[in-house]
Amino acid sequence: MVLTRRAVTAYKSIIRWLPNEILTTMMLHLSQQDLVVLCRTSRLFRNLATPLLYRCVSLSTDFQVNSFVRMITRRSATSLCHHVRQLYLTKVELKLSLTLVKSMTSVISRLVRLEVLDLFLGSPVEFTDLLRDAYFPHLTTFQYTLRKGTLLLLPAFLNRHPTISTLGLTRIEPIDINAEIALLDEPISLPNLGFYNGPSGMVRTFGPGNSIKSACLFWYPGDSDTARPLLHLGAIATSSLVALMPICLSDHPARVMIMQSAATHLPHIRILKFARLRGVAGRISREDAREIATCLEKFSALAILELDKREDAVDNANLTHDRETILLWSGSCKSLLEIVLHGRVWISVRGHWRSA
Repeated sequence: MVLTRRAVTAYKSIIRWLPNEILTTMMLHLSQQDLVVLCRTSRLFRNLATPLLYRCVSLSTDFQVNSFVRMITRRSATSLCHHVRQLYLTKVELKLSLTLVKSMTSVISRLVRLEVLDLFLGSPVEFTDLLRDAYFPHLTTFQYTLRKGTLLLLPAFLNRHPTISTLGLTRIEPIDINAEIALLDEPISLPNLGFYNGPSGMVRTFGPGNSIKSACLFWYPGDSDTARPLLHLGAIATSSLVALMPICLSDHPARVMIMQSAATHLPHIRILKFARLRGVAGRISREDAREIATCLEKFSALAILELDKREDAVDNANLTHDRETILLWSGSCKSLLEIVLHGRVWISVRGHWRSA
């Protein structure tokens, strides 16, 4: 491409006379390596390419984190902080020392135009100072790994950022969330929150000022409470919630239990998708199928129901039984248009159900 291979000679060609907006648009399609090359050709290209080069920063090794810290803290590079919009530290193997965490916290706090902050780390790292003091006026997406030492700081941090529309939380160690919730001084209030992805118990920390449209809830081993999280979710998002995705590591809690709670507390949702992180879900028994049919009678607008992942293996020998189950469920919930059962997709076409 002329912008990278002939940048020096092309500087005297028509490219020199193109508006900066057009040049910037062209650069949006370049790789990181190409942008680095452009920065070395001329002052014009360096000024245009630098904001794009640092717009999204993804750090996956200790070496990269150290290099980023050293670069940002140089006096000659202070303006780079204004270019960073997205920062990702998500590598599971990434292990940061306490000194590096402190330095990284200081650097992140300088990124005043940050829109996405992803701190999904698998190692026991606590950004305590960041949660306590940092403020990003344009933050829309925040993802964080919960730990015992920092969970109590989370509500205050989130409440300082009402611009957040996507919130993702996870954990790598057992946490008694119910006990932690009892110690919280304030509920979480995010008026622009549209998507929540995290532990089911954390839903109970949300106040009435939230308008969640989609919730992906994790039930970890030992989490048996399906009623209280969904009861609270229904109370704070009774008119806004459209989709619910319960995720379990295995078969506990059972899908029927979650569906019973969802039917009672979230009868208005349009999309209900189940997923599991380990293995393949077992076949739905006739007894469970009848219980699910009873639950489906309570849903008023449910259009999509997924009991399994679409890529799960399909047992063709039980196709007749599956069709009977689909007809039973669709008769209980007239609004259903699509059902995924045992890995097979069933679609309603003019009132008739067929396997896609």
